[in-house]
Amino acid sequence: MNTTTPPHTQPAATSALAGEPEWLPLEPEPVYAVLHVPTEPLTACAALLLPAFGWDEECSYRRRRDWATQLASAGVTAGRFDFPGHENSAGSAVEPGRAQSWVTATVAAARWLRGRSGCERLTAIGVGVGALIAYRAVMDEAPIDDLILWGVRASGRAYVRELRAYAAVTASATEVDPPRADGAIGIGGHIMSRETAAELSAVNLTKLRLPEAERRRVLLIGRDRHGIDAALRDHLTASGADLTLLESEDYHALMSPPDLGLRPARTVSATVAWITAAPPNDIPSPPRAGSAPPVRAVSFDHHGIRIRERLTTVETRQGALRGVISEPSGEPRAPFCLVTVNSGALRHTGPNRMFVEIGRRAAGCGVVSARFDLPGLGDSDGTAVRSFERDEPDDLASLEAIGAIYDHLEEIGLGHRFVAAGFSLGGYLTIRIARADPRVTAALAVNPTGFLWTDKQRKRMLKDLIAVAGPDALLADTPPNRLPRALRPLADRLVRSGRSLDAAARRRLAHSDLLWRIEHRREVRGLCAGLDDLTAGHRRVLLLLSEEEQLLRMLRFRTPAAKLKRCVGLRVETLPDRDHLLRPLRIQELVIDRFVDALTELGASGGPAPASAPQHATPVEPAGSNWKEVLRDAE
Repeated sequence: MNTTTPPHTQPAATSALAGEPEWLPLEPEPVYAVLHVPTEPLTACAALLLPAFGWDEECSYRRRRDWATQLASAGVTAGRFDFPGHENSAGSAVEPGRAQSWVTATVAAARWLRGRSGCERLTAIGVGVGALIAYRAVMDEAPIDDLILWGVRASGRAYVRELRAYAAVTASATEVDPPRADGAIGIGGHIMSRETAAELSAVNLTKLRLPEAERRRVLLIGRDRHGIDAALRDHLTASGADLTLLESEDYHALMSPPDLGLRPARTVSATVAWITAAPPNDIPSPPRAGSAPPVRAVSFDHHGIRIRERLTTVETRQGALRGVISEPSGEPRAPFCLVTVNSGALRHTGPNRMFVEIGRRAAGCGVVSARFDLPGLGDSDGTAVRSFERDEPDDLASLEAIGAIYDHLEEIGLGHRFVAAGFSLGGYLTIRIARADPRVTAALAVNPTGFLWTDKQRKRMLKDLIAVAGPDALLADTPPNRLPRALRPLADRLVRSGRSLDAAARRRLAHSDLLWRIEHRREVRGLCAGLDDLTAGHRRVLLLLSEEEQLLRMLRFRTPAAKLKRCVGLRVETLPDRDHLLRPLRIQELVIDRFVDALTELGASGGPAPASAPQHATPVEPAGSNWKEVLRDAE
């Protein structure tokens, strides 16, 4: 049975229902939150959606935003927030007492939502680690009445074991991170301190009896074939809570790669019906005092330097685009503004919140930075196109949105010169906007997918997604007429064979260099045209490429290499790892340092200047070729 809904069937939400970002000014770490207000709110109930952790958080973010929007459409005021030390909230993931800070923030967020909604009954919704924290927050007297727990394990130790197993699997495909001095562990590109892992492991929900359990409602939702945790079910039944069980068939849709655009429609609809059917509250209302009012701007210390962050919105014909601006607390300021956009379908914080760290460290160095969600991504309105359906009109729509962001930043007085930055598909858009918009004086891109979007890239994206999600994931939830005609035979072959991306990549790389160049001739032509544009526009560009990036291979062809030498403002450096997703923590730290170094040099020189190469990055050297330069590089 198809339990998910492809993105094209989802109605567009208005900005009011889709949520308005706010800051909860908690000390010492302000918390990023989003409030979804219904047109005709029900005073009987409200819902607080808690974050997940790591890759689960990144995959499910837009789906939880849509979940909150659907609640608001049904009249339920909904709120979301980021845990301290993660995503947009302030703080570091490895600071002491991090797990307890999540509980404290949940208590504060519950008070905030009760005060803003005036609800009689508040439901907390948690998935994975969010479910553990929601339960713990009730024990800490959070003003939460009911619980929806999806995919929760009664034992925190079991949850941490799953994280470590996932970390081991992802590490097998990349260079292993050396042991860190702080003892923190990398989990698929995300970081967790040893102390946090120990604190979570110590949680056992079967040892914690909910206060006034007989007056509370709990909805336990299974995790597809893993079902419902039997120990937790028995514990809640024995406690006297009003327990409802729901077997889920679409947890995979909640946690599938965000670019697939799947949504857990069946389970979300069931939770909305369950919340709106709540009886009148007979639990004494907790005090509502002690919660500071939300604000649009906050100041806090980041690595010992005071910075300021404010929320902003850009109204475009594609919908409202949400962003966060990081600013130095004083003067002087660099004569340009750094702007980052989404990495693929991830939100504007970037993989493992890299863009948050880059933006805040840049602000500490005197550079104003802004991170934005493009249409249909993160917290922005609109509809996003999946990468394997992307074509030139979609590129132009993205460039139009980025141009509108620049217009907005100019209007609010942040300057008229910009440094564009991005990763993967965002890196591709960074190169495109640097070629098209004269206000962009420099560009910083990590593993861009190329300089020209072609059918070859769309096919590669489709292979990547099927390799991660499984060969049946895409076609099971996408009507055949929605899959681009050129990609249907490829998808059919992958589904029939069940072959992984690794096998497909090995077959492709087994081709002779000549055949590979001929196959990718359109991309090579696009690369050459892009290098010519960057040279003519006197742009300063820093490209950071992992060792097996296809763009790196193309840059070693003789014609692009010759153009690269003439493009004096462009520098290409290789990262000492093969992973396109930058999951090793040491590579993430290298990229962040390299970006901040480049921004510091630009600011010190008063404008764009070529970046110098650090010892840990390797400049690209051209490779030789033959046979009339392989049909002039297949042009």
